[in-house]
Amino acid sequence: KSLGFPCFEIVDVVGFSGGLWLLWDDSRVHVEVVGTSDQTISACVTRSGQEPWLFTGVDASPNAVKRAKLWDYLSFVALLTADEKFGGVLECKSKGFRNWVAGNEMIDLGYSGPKFTWNNKRVYARLDRAICNMQWRRLFPEANPLKDWNVNVFGHIKKRKACLLARLNGIQKALCRGSNIFLSNLEISLIKEYNGVLEQEAMFWKQKSRLQWLQEGDRNTKFFHLTTIIRRRRNKIERLKNNEGVWVEQAQDIKGLAMAYFEQLFSQEIMEHRELILPNLFSVIDSADLDLLEKEIDMAEIRQSLFGIGGLKAPGVDGFPACFYQAQWNKCAADIFAMVTQAFKKCCIPDKLNYTLITLVPKVQSPQSMIQFRPISLCSTLYKVISKIIVARLRPILPDLISPNQVSFVPGRHITDNILIAQELMHKFKLSKGKKGFVAWKIDLSKAYD
Repeated sequence: KSLGFPCFEIVDVVGFSGGLWLLWDDSRVHVEVVGTSDQTISACVTRSGQEPWLFTGVDASPNAVKRAKLWDYLSFVALLTADEKFGGVLECKSKGFRNWVAGNEMIDLGYSGPKFTWNNKRVYARLDRAICNMQWRRLFPEANPLKDWNVNVFGHIKKRKACLLARLNGIQKALCRGSNIFLSNLEISLIKEYNGVLEQEAMFWKQKSRLQWLQEGDRNTKFFHLTTIIRRRRNKIERLKNNEGVWVEQAQDIKGLAMAYFEQLFSQEIMEHRELILPNLFSVIDSADLDLLEKEIDMAEIRQSLFGIGGLKAPGVDGFPACFYQAQWNKCAADIFAMVTQAFKKCCIPDKLNYTLITLVPKVQSPQSMIQFRPISLCSTLYKVISKIIVARLRPILPDLISPNQVSFVPGRHITDNILIAQELMHKFKLSKGKKGFVAWKIDLSKAYD
């Protein structure tokens, strides 16, 4: 359960051999164990809206007699091809497994990471594998352990970097004592993997530092790391004043202060007022503009919207910045197109797509109270794609809809224009004489602004 999997099925070890664990989260997938043996666990797996499929986990015994009982059922420990083994003699028993895979039209799902999964320092072999049939592959055509990759690969860059350096150091020491084709090839492979880790490390710290002015290819991770620390220190809220002007420093008390502030901010007082009959003075959108607003979404429009987003702009809840989708556009364009067109046609978006992270932006240099922060919502990249399409369509007609003395959302208009108008009006009030009176309201718009 500490691993995040509340449900499990276990085949116990016998002495020092065997043993299988099947772990699953019943809130995400329904698993019904249909059979176990000393070498296998079989289960029927079902997810909402999908066809059930059969999963079998196998730990084949190294004992030839015991393995023979399993062979007619399955035998994953044999080698499919000769290049999956280095050293020793290629055993003839692998032929039976290759025939079984070919005869049942099974597909090897491949692997990520080191090619060989077992060695005794003399013989190297790939023994661990995942295999499926054609029907399963069609059910999950894009199956990839993306979350697992994020945690185990990208999430442990420092550990991988140290491990690769240690392995390279050992290999190079061995090569100094004598040439070895296998070690030479492994060295080339590890150097390539190490360079990839360096690129990931640079991108990781560059994204966390939120800086974009350095040129592409500048791998100054120390600078990015320092910038991230400074930025994190500057953004950290260590203490705030409450409504009585008393400093609050405990983390839990600061959270309570923020919660109370936002509850008050997003609530309204119930006030009685009489209905006012106002003339309809709003501009009317002509038919040509309506046609432009309602035309079908095309791929070019979606691509322009996506690539108009800064690659490393702060991502939303899912953590995927725009550069991810931009770099993988050829692979994910069709899925993004389907999602966006569906949103416009059915007037609804996928569940949780509009979830946001709220970030507090200081209004002043050293904020002391909650009122000196402005909350902004960090939206997911795909949500931004939809909103930018709407904005791009509305932008040309906004000047005709928004009155001249409003400056928001209209390019070419400036807040200073309204300041000048206000100054001229107050000057007019001061100099005016006669029976006709004037009145000016000063309205606190900070709540609406926040």
